[in-house]
Amino acid sequence: MLSILIATRNRISYCKAAIELILSYDNQEFELVVHDNSDTLELQEYLDLTGNMDDILEQMTSTSKALFNMYLNDHPNINWREWPAEEIVKPKRKPEDSKLTKEQLSKMTTEEMYNFFRCLEEPYPNGYIEDEKGKLFIKQVSFKKYE
Repeated sequence: MLSILIATRNRISYCKAAIELILSYDNQEFELVVHDNSDTLELQEYLDLTGNMDDILEQMTSTSKALFNMYLNDHPNINWREWPAEEIVKPKRKPEDSKLTKEQLSKMTTEEMYNFFRCLEEPYPNGYIEDEKGKLFIKQVSFKKYE
């Protein structure tokens, strides 16, 4: 597994861009550690990824609104202009991309299973385990980490 460490202080926009780039890679075999010494909590709010997909999407929405309002307050004299449209097309996730084999499952920790399945809740094709008898769909998961 690859470990990626980002150390930052008051460079939130650069850190966010780096995080988004790292998360865009197809390879899921990495851990991302962000150490932030900023004077504000902006990055901490941005990085809260606890809970299931509903929790994460709700947090992302509220954080985006808060950050956008903070930016507008910090820059009240923005000169708005039109930008050329960009077409970014990523392949749509297929249901078979959500499959976890018994072999993969047997090699994962409970936290790895949680992270796999929590990212495959509605509206995405639900994660599932399949054998000769059928498919077990995992629609929502929760995880309690031992202290």
